[in-house]
This record gives sequence, C-alpha cells and structure tokens, in this order.
Amino acid sequence: MASPIDHFVWGVSDLDHGCAHIEALFGVAPEPGGTHPGRGTCNALLSLGAGQYFEIMAPKAPPPESIGARLAALDEPGLVTWVVRRTGLHALADQIDQTPLGVGRAGPVKTERLTPDGDRLSWELLFLTRHAHAGLLPFFIDWQETPHPSDSTPLGGSVLDFQIQAHGADAINPILAALDTPTTAIPAPYDALALSVQAPNGAVELHSTRQTLPILGM
Repeated sequence: MASPIDHFVWGVSDLDHGCAHIEALFGVAPEPGGTHPGRGTCNALLSLGAGQYFEIMAPKAPPPESIGARLAALDEPGLVTWVVRRTGLHALADQIDQTPLGVGRAGPVKTERLTPDGDRLSWELLFLTRHAHAGLLPFFIDWQETPHPSDSTPLGGSVLDFQIQAHGADAINPILAALDTPTTAIPAPYDALALSVQAPNGAVELHSTRQTLPILGM
C-alpha cells in the first residue's frame, strides 16, 4: 500500500493576511501552529480529516536566502508542495542513495517548532534534491512521537481531488512510483499543483503559482 499524503503546503507572504484569505474561502479559521527556529517560517493549520491537513506557511524574521525569505517575496499565495507520511526515513534515504532515480536527498533531519503555548514539537523530514521538478515532487515526514496535527486543529473540509500537472510527467512518475507515493503526474503543457477541497463554504480550488512552486527547490 502506498504511503499516504500527509499535508499540503500553502505559501503566503504574511500569516495574518493568509489566514484571513483561507478563512474566507473555507469558512473556518485556521489555528496558529507556531514557528520553525532556523528556517524563518511560521504556520497555521486546518485539518482535512483522515490524517491529512492544510498548512499555511509564512515568513517569520527570515534569514537571507531562507525559505522564509522566498515566502516574503511572494506577490500572491499558492501551493508550494505536498508531503508524504513515512516511517523509517533512514531506510528511504538508503534507497535514494542506492537507486538511480536521478535525485539526491537532504536528511533525514530532525525538525521542530514551538507552539503558541511554548511546547516544542519535533519530527523528521527528508527532502528530495538535485532535480528540476521543484514542488511537484513531495518531501517526506515521520512524526515519530509527535501527535498528528489533523487530530487537534479545526476541521476545514475534506480533499476532493489533488493533481500534479507536469510537462515532464514521464520523468516524474518513475520517481513517484519508486518512492511509494500515492499519486502520479498528469501530462500537461505546464507545471502546476491543483487541490480541490470540500469546505463548509463549498468546493475550494487551490493552485500553485510560478513563484510558489520553486520555493522548496533544492
């Protein structure tokens, strides 16, 4: 069985404005998540049920050249990437190292954030690097002992559809299959992510932009 999609990342240049925009679209106010020390980012969250959630990621005192600095330069919000939940990220790292997939990797790396109450949550991440597909390829998360955010954040709706649209789908799909991800890319004349959510306000359509898709490119 393929590993599940854990969450979707929505990039904004300002957290308050981004949360207000998502609340107007969904009909539910996102819950502040906290800050990511060293990355120059902060977030807010909405549950999508079934062990999934929607992350609004914004800059927070970002260092130069950081992910937070790229978010601060956005002209408009958009999908940044998607995240797959896996256990055993060190075994996945070995697979990437030993299989000619045409990608590299960064991690597994211990990551943490501070909640608004000052609690420190930690987990592991693994990023795919040295490829030209940016946010079309996911990164991977192992929550370890940290409770899943979908269990404690407001329910914003449920996923109706998620598409990876890629002019290089033939190059991307073998990577997605080899890494046991739950979806495939659709051939298209452009690169884009598209997410449909059934929210209290009705169906919400969300997309990447030319600025947001390369934010996590490594």
